[in-house]
Amino acid sequence: MAIKYFYISDYFLGCFWDAVRTGNFSIRLALLVLFSHHFPLSGRTEPTVSGWDTFGFVAVAIFFAISGFIMPQSYDSAGNFIAFMAKRFRRIFPGLIVCCFLMVYVIGAIFTETSILAYFLIASSCAPS
Repeated sequence: MAIKYFYISDYFLGCFWDAVRTGNFSIRLALLVLFSHHFPLSGRTEPTVSGWDTFGFVAVAIFFAISGFIMPQSYDSAGNFIAFMAKRFRRIFPGLIVCCFLMVYVIGAIFTETSILAYFLIASSCAPS
C-alpha cells in the first residue's frame, strides 16, 4: 500500500483550480479589470497594488498565467492542431461577433454626436475625429 502525502499547497492549488473551472475566479478578475478601467474613464488616478502596478494589469497577468496552464491541456485533448484551432474558433468568435455588433450598432448609435441616420449611412460619421 502506497502512502499518499498530502501537502497544504496541494489543497490550496486544488481550491484555486476549482474556482477557475467554475468561473467564479474569472468573473472576479474581469470585474477587477472593469474596476481598474473606471478610474481613467472618470479622470482619476488609478490605484496600484503595493506600488507595483494597477489592479487591471495584475488581473490580466493572472489571466495569462491561467491561460498558460489551460491552453496546453486543451491542445492535448484536441488531438491535433487543426482540431485545436477549430475549438478555439468556435469558442471565441461567436462572442467576438456579438460584442462587435453591439459596440457598433447599439453603443455607437447611442453615443454618436451625429444623427442616427447619418451614423448608419455615412461611413465618415463613424470614424473618430
